[in-house]
Amino acid sequence: MTLLSTTGVTGTVLFLAAVLGLVWRSARTATAAPAAAGLFGLLVAKTVSAPDLSTPLLWVLLGTCVQLGGARERLGAMTGDPQKCGMSDK
Repeated sequence: MTLLSTTGVTGTVLFLAAVLGLVWRSARTATAAPAAAGLFGLLVAKTVSAPDLSTPLLWVLLGTCVQLGGARERLGAMTGDPQKCGMSDK
């Protein structure tokens, strides 16, 4: 409720969409899957116990998911391999 009361409905929806999209993208990458699971678990725990978004662990996990989740796309873009950058039909 803290997020909702400070950012409103629009901010809450945007935050949830961004974080859930990040968790979804990171969970599909083998190297980022543990970080995505940790982030998801932390968000569930924060929802139930203390919805404080200023904990450093939350921001470290968000940054880790961003870095590791996008590594596959960056590698594919650098090498020109459509399999690695997620642009293949398979």
